[in-house]
Amino acid sequence: MKKFFARLFLYLTLFTICGVAAAPRASGQTVSVEPTAIYRFTVSIWDGGALLTPFFEEGTANGYSFDHEILSTTGFGPLGMYVPPPGYQPDPAAGLVPLHRWTVIQDGWRTHYYYSTYYTEQPSDRYYNGIAGWVYPPGQTTTNNGLPLRSLSVFYSSDYGFWNGYSDYPNSYNVEFPPPIDPQKGGYQYQGLIAALPRATVDPHFPPLINPFPPPTAWAVQFHAPGTPPGGGGEGGGGGGGNSNSCNPSSGTVNACQHNGGWWDYDTCTCQY
Repeated sequence: MKKFFARLFLYLTLFTICGVAAAPRASGQTVSVEPTAIYRFTVSIWDGGALLTPFFEEGTANGYSFDHEILSTTGFGPLGMYVPPPGYQPDPAAGLVPLHRWTVIQDGWRTHYYYSTYYTEQPSDRYYNGIAGWVYPPGQTTTNNGLPLRSLSVFYSSDYGFWNGYSDYPNSYNVEFPPPIDPQKGGYQYQGLIAALPRATVDPHFPPLINPFPPPTAWAVQFHAPGTPPGGGGEGGGGGGGNSNSCNPSSGTVNACQHNGGWWDYDTCTCQY
């Protein structure tokens, strides 16, 4: 177990390092972030478990097996998430929510991963890893500017743990199901949708899409530096030098607001409905 937590610390450090590299276009106290591809790794061929990560090196460093070349849907392309520098918050108008990740140590040894856009109290065998990236709320079908989204589903098996695949919600076709498992063990049970994902535009491990439509910049979202009021405060904010009205609510506060059907207004630092 000590060895596991030492490795976990290493991978969380990797999250921080790679997160900084994922947002190259900066302007003052904001960065423009495009969705980077999500990779899926199988933790164990025999015992199941799956890891979703925007960092290919995390899966290989663990010795996990690369599941597919890329998590993608026909006619849409690779699915992705937004990975800004640590602590940066998305522009509220984008409608993004954090995708939290927990490592699950089932029965004291079986490892798999659990994801949710809601930060809630978890069983004692789940260890919080932080925010894997930023996504859209589950069930959403388009971004605020009309670009299409695809859903990320979750399945669970008592013997193989959690497994995530794509879904063409609300349509019933083009849905990915878990791989076949030992028929003598418990099968996978569908547990619903956990997030809506944009099309990935940043993928250092694979060739870029040929003539992607819409263009990558259409997917870009502005992220603000910690403590920076949304909508400015960077270069030449125009009289904002003495403004101390920054809003830094806890992730739990924002998630509770969104869970109850609202959205967090960073200008007034309140939950709006």
